[in-house]
Amino acid sequence: MHLYFYAANPSQQAVQYCENINELDGIPECIELKAGEKLSTYSTQPVAGEGVFLLFAADIADIEYLQRFSEYLQDFLVILVLGNSDLSLLNKCYGLCPRFVCQGEADFSLLNQVLLKIFAV
Repeated sequence: MHLYFYAANPSQQAVQYCENINELDGIPECIELKAGEKLSTYSTQPVAGEGVFLLFAADIADIEYLQRFSEYLQDFLVILVLGNSDLSLLNKCYGLCPRFVCQGEADFSLLNQVLLKIFAV
């Protein structure tokens, strides 16, 4: 099983988050997909087995952008990482059918626990 990281828009916050994920023990290396590229371009590439997509969204515009590609994420476990604590983001994000929603660095230890459980199976 693979772990993918995708940010709707390139930002220093997203880059740092991906780097922090790669420093975690007990989970596979996080494969960072180029931020802002259409996810549909990745659907044509072979993906070995199932995987987990960490989607990073900083604001509502990012959520709306990601929702356009929800059909390409149906075969993956989706974990949504929100860049801020704006509650309106939560109302929009459930169209992506995330398994887990976390708020950036504030929930990093919870995300670590979730990933450890997913990859322990």
